[in-house]
Amino acid sequence: YVTSMDHHLYAVNAETGEELWRLDLGGAIPSTPLLYNGSLYVGSFARKLYKISLDGQIVAEYTTADWVWGTPVIADDTLYAADLVGTVYAIDVSDENFSELWRRQVAARAIRPSPLVYEDRLVVASRDHYVYWLNRGTGDLIVRYDVRGEVMADLLLLEPSDSLIIGEPMILVGTMSRDNLLFAFAADGNSEPRWKYPR
Repeated sequence: YVTSMDHHLYAVNAETGEELWRLDLGGAIPSTPLLYNGSLYVGSFARKLYKISLDGQIVAEYTTADWVWGTPVIADDTLYAADLVGTVYAIDVSDENFSELWRRQVAARAIRPSPLVYEDRLVVASRDHYVYWLNRGTGDLIVRYDVRGEVMADLLLLEPSDSLIIGEPMILVGTMSRDNLLFAFAADGNSEPRWKYPR
């Protein structure tokens, strides 16, 4: 399944490259579709979030305030997405339809990265230089930190493991600042940055 800036979602046979179907979603589609429970979920510059069947039919759609750039994430049958005016959305996808749980104007500028789920928290980062930790159930702000630069890249969650010897789960945030390229935060957001890496 391949998205394109030409407004289409394509299904292509992985062995032969033959096009199986294409679907016009009315706007550019910059992110990878999410496959969950036999359906595709994707946002577009048509200011829409879509649920699409694997045979190329739109099952449900939801109107957003602005363009959706990042890939949505789903946890516990709740889809989380953000748009380019800084709004964050939580949508119940447990049945065929989209049912809004909450929407919040969180950031002052665009949220380009995909949201990140960690336990009961949702983490988003914006071009307004802030990283936000939200209550996943309500969308209420828990804490925010100024990383002194626009955040355009997806966040990275690092969990302790046999190969990665760290004392706690951490979230890495890259910025466009010349002086603050990379920040490491405790995943729950309950403390100041663990470290930052300058240029």
